[in-house]
Amino acid sequence: MIATGYTKSGILLSFTSNSICSALSPGGATINSPDQLKAVAINTTWNDIGAASGALLTSVFIGFANFHFIFLTASVLLLTAFLVHIINTKPKTILLKWK
Repeated sequence: MIATGYTKSGILLSFTSNSICSALSPGGATINSPDQLKAVAINTTWNDIGAASGALLTSVFIGFANFHFIFLTASVLLLTAFLVHIINTKPKTILLKWK
């Protein structure tokens, strides 16, 4: 939404989604893990890495790039990563059986 010009709505949606994900992600990380503390620690580590790299990249690009371009590029990269994740975690089934 931010990339298309709806800045206030996009920021509100972004902060709301981040709050929901921050509250629910530790529970989701521990569902299939026998060592729940390790799963939460790994999840928190990746969350911290993402927050730090986001701040670093923003400070690098803020001086010479257009905000709409930055948000549009980030949205495309995030959507691409999400689709790759969905494709790679989808059970491999054979759609056509050859004789």
